[in-house]
Amino acid sequence: MGKKMNKKIGEAGEYYVASQLLLRGLNASVLQNGSEKCDILVSDPESSIAKTIEVKSTTTLVWTITNFPKNNNLIYVLVYFPYKPENHFSKINYDPPRPEFYILSIDEVRQFWNDKIGIHGKGGIKRSDLKDSNYREQWDKIIDNGKESGYRERRTKRQIRNDKNRSIAFKLANKKARKKNGQFRKGWDNKRVFYYAHKLLSLIHI
Repeated sequence: MGKKMNKKIGEAGEYYVASQLLLRGLNASVLQNGSEKCDILVSDPESSIAKTIEVKSTTTLVWTITNFPKNNNLIYVLVYFPYKPENHFSKINYDPPRPEFYILSIDEVRQFWNDKIGIHGKGGIKRSDLKDSNYREQWDKIIDNGKESGYRERRTKRQIRNDKNRSIAFKLANKKARKKNGQFRKGWDNKRVFYYAHKLLSLIHI
């Protein structure tokens, strides 16, 4: 797939994400011509809470992600378009495959990020690591305004507490393992981050 088409897929992903936010009653503005800081500004008209979103889109099995920003409050929305682009505007049965959306905090992105699986030797995240996870369509992780989030099943207090503990553990592990630019410190890799995070979890008896 050519560079121009990759750019178009990236732009399509941004507008798909913006449409989902608008349908949930939020304000969403796609930043034109790209931005080093974020792709979408989103806010809740009632509470005035505002967030910044980085969108990554793919039609393959990997999202390429490089150069982690310094903004630790940035939210990532990873968009997966099934099949080829032309399958998304069927004129015969009017049933194009729906894109998949995965919402992660920057710490969660670092948790799944691998420095060798993106295109041209760049870092990225494998879709197989997320497709059976609880990250799909979790729109209320961006701004919870009480609107329908997505595919989330009803969760127990224990599940919510465990998720919170995992988030804290991986945040501490990544803070210890990575430099400010997101690269690993000497002697660290994803395997060691997971080991260290689970060691922290055992200390808080998840």
